[in-house]
Amino acid sequence: MTTPLRLLACAAALLSLDACVEERVNPLPTDARADTGAASEASVDASVEDVAPQEDAGVVDTGVPPRDGGPACVPNNDGVIDRAELPYIVGAQALFVVNDDNTTVDGISTAGVMGAGGYEWDFSQAKPGDRRVLDEVQNPMGRWWQPLYPTANFALPLDRASSNWAMYRATDTALQIIGSVSRDTGRTNVAFTPAVDAIRFPLRMGSTWTITSAGNGVFNSIATSTVNTYRFTVDRSGTVLTPATRFSALRLRMDLDQTVTGTIIRRTQRTYLFLSECWGLVARVASVDNEMSEEFTRASEYRRLGL
Repeated sequence: MTTPLRLLACAAALLSLDACVEERVNPLPTDARADTGAASEASVDASVEDVAPQEDAGVVDTGVPPRDGGPACVPNNDGVIDRAELPYIVGAQALFVVNDDNTTVDGISTAGVMGAGGYEWDFSQAKPGDRRVLDEVQNPMGRWWQPLYPTANFALPLDRASSNWAMYRATDTALQIIGSVSRDTGRTNVAFTPAVDAIRFPLRMGSTWTITSAGNGVFNSIATSTVNTYRFTVDRSGTVLTPATRFSALRLRMDLDQTVTGTIIRRTQRTYLFLSECWGLVARVASVDNEMSEEFTRASEYRRLGL
């Protein structure tokens, strides 16, 4: 059962995970390469596929969607991400460049190189199979599951194929995952006990925490029960170059150890999330299952903020 794995791999993407529009992409646009200094890339399929947003059955807007208040976020570039520097706004969108579901990407480096101002990661170059995905933070108002999870502030789809969503609760000290549900009533409803602190504030170099959470309920109409241990550490800081531009970022390492209750089935995965003040997630690189190396060159997900 992979649901909790998908949830935490996507946890920091406050402006992502609802692929409203996707298209096959050429290598980085000329102006983007000029702005970032990225090298030219190998040719990629240039065909374009426009995908209309999916309609949500039974959704009735019952009021103003929950959102962070206050003035626009302004980073102070102190190397610490406070709660106010990672806001969410229901309906906000961001464009990412990412590989297709159920594919892997070779020839990347999570290790980066040491520069004068810290580590440097270059994730700007296009890869075969890259697609652009426009992601949106979803409003919980009027969803069938909203009465079951009244503290949810927003929801983010797990992937395009599953039609399942992750639900998030934002507090003054953490961004928490509280469960997973389906678009269709009752098909998926998995609650996480306790809620998982995907991010704790303030986030700074050396921040670390561990949470063990049980996921129980129904996943795609099949009863499920998992035990999931997440270990989080902010282990590096530096500069990340994406197809959009260059960002100062903290690297949040997430190690997952997951078992299916009552069985010997176990899987592990390592994910690196690159977080920037006010921008939130600017890159996410997830390993293949049961990766042994701390730093790796093959990824099951390679997501970068794009143009």
